[in-house]
This record gives sequence, structure tokens and C-alpha cells, in this order.
Amino acid sequence: MNVLLAAGIMIGAMILLRGKQTEGARLAIVSVFTLVFSAGVGLLTNAKRNEVYATTAGYAAVLVVYVTNSFSSNGSKSSSAPKPS
Repeated sequence: MNVLLAAGIMIGAMILLRGKQTEGARLAIVSVFTLVFSAGVGLLTNAKRNEVYATTAGYAAVLVVYVTNSFSSNGSKSSSAPKPS
């Protein structure tokens, strides 16, 4: 059951992030899903505080990479790297 919940949280976040074009909306989605994930890990498992922190940091990192890559592929945001001329 816990595995299905974790997978649902990850997939749900990605589905919602895919449809949002504004940076503020994406930030809100990442924040809410990270809080839900952290609460789920903390309440539904016997994980120690440092394990909850580590898994939450990993989850948030995955979402941030997803957001960064989808902004780059949509052309909504460009990276700070100089463009070749």
C-alpha cells in the first residue's frame, strides 16, 4: 500500500506539473507534493528523522529536475548558459 501511495504521489506530481506553464504554479505543486510525500514517509513508515529528510530531499530533487527539463523543452525558460554563436 505504501509503495502505491509513493508511486501515486510521484506520478500525480508529474502529471500536474506537465499541464502548468507558470513558474508560480509549478513551484506550488512541487511544494505541496513534497510536503505530502514527507508527511507520508514520516507517518506511514518507521523511518528515522534523518531518513525522512534524505528521502524527501531526493524526491524534491527529482521534481526540480523534472520542472527544469520541462521548462527547457517547452521553451518557456532558457538556461543561464550562454548560447553558442
